[in-house]
Amino acid sequence: MIDERIVIRMKKRGLKVIAAIILLLIVGISAVWILLSLVFPDLQGFLKLKTFAIVTVVAVVATAIYLLAGHAISKKSGLVLDSEGITDYSNIISVGFVPWKEITGIKEAKNGFGQKMFIVIVTNPDHYIHISKRLEASRHAQYIQFGSPIIISAGMLDYDTEVLLELLREGVIKGQS
Repeated sequence: MIDERIVIRMKKRGLKVIAAIILLLIVGISAVWILLSLVFPDLQGFLKLKTFAIVTVVAVVATAIYLLAGHAISKKSGLVLDSEGITDYSNIISVGFVPWKEITGIKEAKNGFGQKMFIVIVTNPDHYIHISKRLEASRHAQYIQFGSPIIISAGMLDYDTEVLLELLREGVIKGQS
């Protein structure tokens, strides 16, 4: 286990978040424009369908911006390691606290953007999949793809990933003894 408490912050990514929000706004405005100028003129009637389509586009874009901005301005630490376990908030669907005694291994992987991730293998993945109803489907998808619902986004943390991997593996070994 880890003898001291290690608090790891998220990398600063203000410009990337602003760029993503601008891109989301452009996509949303473009989708509404396409609906209003190209699709709807050829579709007579169907006022409820048209209203629903526009409201859906606006709601999806607004929700994505809210989640992105909320995660970016969060003051929570990205990852905390201590003698009890890990507390992970490195991505939007993180599970929070995981005790060392429930962690059986750590694997390395890369996401679709080439960013390094650590897969935390646990004894009872179902517990972490169902920890919140709202994110259950996403965690289940992670479990199917990576073999665990707990993924630490190492590339998003302001810490040396090789040192972090060694700390995690050391914590697993000591937690099993």
